[in-house]
This record gives sequence, C-alpha cells and structure tokens, in this order.
Amino acid sequence: MSKGSEMEITEILDSDVSIYAELYVHVFNSPPWKENWTLPSAIERLDFYRRTPGFIGFCVHERSSLVGFVLGNYEPYQQGKVYLLKEMCIAPERQRSGLGSSLLEKLHSALKERDICLINLITRIGHPAEGFYLKNNYLRVPSMGLYVAKLDNEH
Repeated sequence: MSKGSEMEITEILDSDVSIYAELYVHVFNSPPWKENWTLPSAIERLDFYRRTPGFIGFCVHERSSLVGFVLGNYEPYQQGKVYLLKEMCIAPERQRSGLGSSLLEKLHSALKERDICLINLITRIGHPAEGFYLKNNYLRVPSMGLYVAKLDNEH
C-alpha cells in the first residue's frame, strides 16, 4: 500500500513487542474474552512467540496507529510446513470492518509464497472469533480434539 494510505499492512520485523502487547491487553481483557492480561504478561507471551523459530507476523496500522496483528510460526510437518496461528487481534472499535479478513488475506498470501500450505489454530467454540474464522474459509475439524492436563504445581 502507498505511504499515504489510511490502512497499511506490513510484516512484523521489529523485536519490540510492547506496542503489540498494549493492543493485546486491550482486546483480550475486553468482552467477549474478559481475560486478565497484564502488560508484562502480554509482553512476555508475544516476545516468546517473536523469538520462536519460523516466526511470521503481520500488523495493520491506520493513520500510523496499530489496530491489529496476526502472528505465529511455521514448523516442519510431514512433507512440508504447517503454520501455527498463535494470536490475532483487532482493536474492538475496528472489529467487523473487514480489517481482520484483509490481515488474514495478507498472511495467507505470504505463507503461500513460503510454500506453507496448512494453517492450524485454536479458538473458543461459539465465540465471535470462531464465526470469523469459519467465514474466512477455516474448517472446524471434528476428528480432532483439544486435550489439557492441569498439573499440580504444589511442592
């Protein structure tokens, strides 16, 4: 996009994740998620992803303000590579405006250029995010499940 454009999607190449963390806290502490992120915990999480081998992420700015991002990493898988979409967020006031779909289109295009042909992600069933991904041609895989084991950390 041209420099004068209102919206600009660019690859995340910088290592300072604090601006992304501010948006992350704002988005995920708001409805419908209502999580309890602090700025330090969000910085730690996003910085961890940023330093993961195979990291690929994109951000979207409007009038020089960060309004969204998507990030994850790819890893070897069978005869190719699979991208693990770890986090995506759009500022609440900009959701349902097409911005997220544009961001996904940019990600998909970049992944195809890098010979990555499969994306995996986890999101909550029944939340608006699920509808967003389904609308953008993602499929819920009925034969797969998410399993968790809560570990007792008392010593």
